[in-house]
This record gives sequence, C-alpha cells and structure tokens, in this order.
Amino acid sequence: MQHARKITLIAIATVLIGLVTVPAFMTPVDAASILESEVRAQVAIGDSFYIDARGEIFILNEDMESRALTKMHFEFTIVRNGSRGVMFEVNSGYMVVNNTRYTVVDGIGFAGRPSQGRFNSTIVFGFRMNLTDGLGTEIQLSFLGAVYRNANERPVLIMRGNLILNGLEYNLLQRGLIRRM
Repeated sequence: MQHARKITLIAIATVLIGLVTVPAFMTPVDAASILESEVRAQVAIGDSFYIDARGEIFILNEDMESRALTKMHFEFTIVRNGSRGVMFEVNSGYMVVNNTRYTVVDGIGFAGRPSQGRFNSTIVFGFRMNLTDGLGTEIQLSFLGAVYRNANERPVLIMRGNLILNGLEYNLLQRGLIRRM
C-alpha cells in the first residue's frame, strides 16, 4: 500500500513539474519571435534582452572619407507595452569604434510591427543612446532597424543610423543578433 502511494505521489509531482517547465521551454527566446507572435501576452514589462552587433561607421563626402569598424553589445528592458509595440530602456552596454570603447550612459528604444508601408511584414525598432569613453569623450548613437529571418529562421537585425563623434556625423551600418537574457 505504501509502495503504491509513493508511485502515485511521484507521478503527480512529475505531471505538475511538466506542466510548469514545458511551457517555459516552448516560449520563444528572442525578442523578434516574441513580438512576431500573435499572443502579445508573452511580452511583459521587465523582460530583458541583449543585442550583439558588428558593422562600420563612415563619412563619405567631397571633403573627407573616413571609415571605422564597430562592435556593439547592449542590454535593455521592456518598460512599456502598448497596442502597437513596446518601449525599452537601455540598462548597460558598450560600443567599440576601432580600438576605443564607449560605455552606455543612458538610452531608450522602441519596437513594433507597422500595419502599413514597406516594413509591413517585419518588426521595426529604433534606439537612441548616449555613450562615453574613459577620457570623457561623448558620442550620440541613434539607429533604426528591421528584423529579418535567415535560412535557419534566426532573427537577424539590420541597422542603419548615425553616430556623432567629435562634432562629426558618421553613418552607421550594423548587423546583429538579439536574444533574451
């Protein structure tokens, strides 16, 4: 009799654990999948994500030509969830321009799915951040982007924007990945 009771308790515990853990593994792990889903309840205030990206900044005009490689990592949290998208607050991160590392001071962002226009079938997002290096040099970074899927169905972010450094405005092109923390 006691043996049957232990088996029953183990079976019930296994079912309860399965009911709690299986949905956690089935929810999308990246921000793009969450925003693409029809069930908007998956996006909650306080969810955190990070973006890793690489690219370049450049100036091409009659007076000068300048290029520099970039590497970026930043973490952000959803602070507002609306009917057409979400708003982010940038918590931390950095951007490397050639060999100089700039740390995020503050930043905000948004993401949403437009109902019309050329981005109708994908998620668009944008960020604006202030960064500084160890010597106190400040830069302003702002960019817009869209989420595309590659052959592996992983979300790839394509970003375009500007970076203001020492009074010069550089064009920014980057490609990256986004993941849930």
